[in-house]
Amino acid sequence: MARIALSVSSDYLPNWGVHEGLRELVQNYIDAAEDVGVKGEIRYEGGTARGRVFLRNPSAKPLTREALLFGVTSKADRSDQRGQFGEGMKVGTLALVRAERSVTIRTQTETWSASLAPASDFGGRKVLTFDTRKRSTEVDAVEVEIGPVEREEWDAIRDAFMFMQEEEAPINSVKGYTGALLMDDKHRNAVFAKGILVTKMEGCRYGYDLSDLTLNRDRSMVNEWDVRYHVVNLISEQYRKGTVTLADISAMFFDNTWETNSGSSWNYSSVPRDLIKDMVARKRNYFIGCRGIVVTANEDEAVKTDSYGYAPVRIPKNLWDALSHYLTSDKDEYVNFRKEIGVTTYAEMIAEMQDAIEATHTLSDLTVIERSNLDWSIALLSRVDVSVSPEIVTFYRNDLLGLYKGGKISLSRSILTDRNETLGTLIHEYSHGWGGDGSIAHTQKIEETWVKVARHLCG
Repeated sequence: MARIALSVSSDYLPNWGVHEGLRELVQNYIDAAEDVGVKGEIRYEGGTARGRVFLRNPSAKPLTREALLFGVTSKADRSDQRGQFGEGMKVGTLALVRAERSVTIRTQTETWSASLAPASDFGGRKVLTFDTRKRSTEVDAVEVEIGPVEREEWDAIRDAFMFMQEEEAPINSVKGYTGALLMDDKHRNAVFAKGILVTKMEGCRYGYDLSDLTLNRDRSMVNEWDVRYHVVNLISEQYRKGTVTLADISAMFFDNTWETNSGSSWNYSSVPRDLIKDMVARKRNYFIGCRGIVVTANEDEAVKTDSYGYAPVRIPKNLWDALSHYLTSDKDEYVNFRKEIGVTTYAEMIAEMQDAIEATHTLSDLTVIERSNLDWSIALLSRVDVSVSPEIVTFYRNDLLGLYKGGKISLSRSILTDRNETLGTLIHEYSHGWGGDGSIAHTQKIEETWVKVARHLCG
């Protein structure tokens, strides 16, 4: 018998326990079976409360003592394999023996029994140790025996591996190149990587088994963004296949499920683009006679859009985040997209409506007071050689009192109830014939006209 002490302390990865240890050894079992294409055997033996776990890989590749070296693995650079760091078997075994569970590995030629033992080379510190002895007869299988294992511990492991669940009952899933969409309630919120449960994301519409999710040595996700990226790819793939419909994805955005509550993760997917095209197309029949359609991200924009005679299509913020470049950018690609679906940006609408007129009024439309104030102002200006013939209108903008455009003056009807406001606005707009707001010529003309009016009134 030989004793091999590994240079790994007994307190390495202190947060790992029985679950993590079983997970690593079961993972190795799956990879070994897939590597040679021969189905293995995995079983739990014992009573309802406690038993032992047996893993057997027939026709397995030879398992030699080199496998006890950290970093040595046949799975390096193998994206199809779950373990790639060359330490899963060692640290999984460490976690189990630290939890006072026995681990026996039977290779084709030897039996390895794991323990934590003091190592003189390391000052008596306890390290992971394997006692090895030669088997009486060589076999073609690799076997692992673990015990004792509580029944609830084993049940948790079964829930963490898709292949064991599939052995019990078919799983309602749809598989694709990027992974599998898990449709049943049992797997909602669950995220698997190559068939191994890695986390739960609350608020999901589905569960996911992702083919290419990158894991670290602790078998947890590198980051949440990475998960979102792969989930979006999986949903997009199933949308293209027709498994997931636009209505399904729309409901996810409007319900703000986990898959969609970060709209920016959908920026490079064509699905939101198709979604907004469909929404606008279905609403167009209700918007006959409007100035145009504007996609809005909040209630204030929607109200303003409606007040200007445009039709608002209100979408939630997460969908806006996914589409903002399509709905705001002036790049040709996005401008052409808006033309294709018949959408005006909010900024374009505001610019167009800066001086837009909602209604034009005849003199007969005015009240006695409105007509009196208008006539008085026009007559007063004519006495100082200022001739004006304003058009009376209602602007879409409530704060717009008057407008000078193309040599024509337009006055808001809203100011005609105030004689002084009417006169002041007429003088301001008349003076635009000499310059724009803030220009010296415009300011000088306003002052010159008011001086004339004052002298007339005081004379």
